[in-house]
Amino acid sequence: MLQVSELRFGYATTEFRFDFELPAGRILAVTGPSGAGKTTLLNLLAGFETPQSGQILWSGESWLGYSPKQRGISMLFQSHNLFDHLSAAANADLGLSPNRAPTAEQVAQRDQAFEDLGIGGLQNRLPGALSGGQQQRVALARCLISPRPLILLDEPFSALDQNSRADALSALKVLQSQGKTLILVTHHWADIEALGADHYPVESPAVRAAL
Repeated sequence: MLQVSELRFGYATTEFRFDFELPAGRILAVTGPSGAGKTTLLNLLAGFETPQSGQILWSGESWLGYSPKQRGISMLFQSHNLFDHLSAAANADLGLSPNRAPTAEQVAQRDQAFEDLGIGGLQNRLPGALSGGQQQRVALARCLISPRPLILLDEPFSALDQNSRADALSALKVLQSQGKTLILVTHHWADIEALGADHYPVESPAVRAAL
C-alpha cells in the first residue's frame, strides 16, 4: 500500500497538495492540466524533491529522509534518461543492477522485454542511432525488468505510434499481474481504460497568500 497523506510542496506563491492511497498491485493514472504538479508528484515519490509537510508511506514505512536509491522505485522520465555511450541493452540493464553484469536469466528477461516492446534486435545500438519512440521503449524496458515494486512513469507513451502504444500497454498489464504497483502520468483516457487504472486528477496549484 502506498499512502500519500496531506503532502505539500511549493514555491513562493504556489503550493501543490496531494492526498491519496494506492493498494499494492494496482495502476494509478495521474491526470491534470499543464503545471498542475503531475511530474512534481512523481519526483516527490521518487525522492528527487522534498515535501514541506505531509507523509509518504510504503507498506506503513515512511520514505521521508530516504534517498532515491533507498526507495523501492523505478522511474521513467519524460527525457528517457539514456546514457549516450551505452548500448540500448546496457541502458536497460541499469534497471537490474547498475554495478553488476546481468546473469544469463536477466539477459533473457531483458531480451524478452525488447521483443514485447517491438525493439528486438536493437540491443547493440547506441541511443543516438535510435528514433525517439525507440529510445522511449528502451527506457520503458529498463523499468519493466526492474525488481523494484513501485514503477513511476511520466507520460510513457508520448513518442509511440498506435501499435507500439498497444505493445507498451500490454507490457504494463503483465507487470501488474506480477504484483507490481504502477503510477503513470497520462493525458489519454483511452490508456486509463485499457489499463483498468484507478484515476487521480490533480488540480492547478493553490495560490499562497503574499507575505
